[in-house]
Amino acid sequence: MLVVILVIAFVLAYCAVNIFRCLLTKRYYRKFTNKVPNLNEYSAAVEHLFDKAGTNRRAAVSRLAGEKVSNCLTVDSLHYVIGGLFQKTIGVYKHRAINAFNPLYWLDMPIQILASFNIHAPKPLEVVFRLIFWAVTVIAAYFLERLFGESLFARIESIYRSIRG
Repeated sequence: MLVVILVIAFVLAYCAVNIFRCLLTKRYYRKFTNKVPNLNEYSAAVEHLFDKAGTNRRAAVSRLAGEKVSNCLTVDSLHYVIGGLFQKTIGVYKHRAINAFNPLYWLDMPIQILASFNIHAPKPLEVVFRLIFWAVTVIAAYFLERLFGESLFARIESIYRSIRG
């Protein structure tokens, strides 16, 4: 039961983070389309959101070559490209938030973890890695449940109360 509660909490947290990032990206997109005067103040936050979504690119314009597009929010020649990146980033966060409740999405989690470290394994190795990951997860969940049982909640609650005072 504990494992189920932890999984649900993790899924809800993952969904909430992606919804928050989506809303934040929409906010900056509105500022971008309205061309607020202090738009460059938001370039660090936009860069972080683009990087987390995996949508940030390097500019191909000669005088900005190599610069991340998120740092070029006020460059008129990149307005169309940046607008498209904002929309793509919003779509990525919506997709992640919706898929948080899709169990098939979580089956691919080991490969997503590898990809986040820029490790791309061949297909047969991906299958083996998935099987090992899920076997270890199931075995660990079984032993954690046997080890802690229902007393884990009592332990967490006592730690929380001692911290709270």
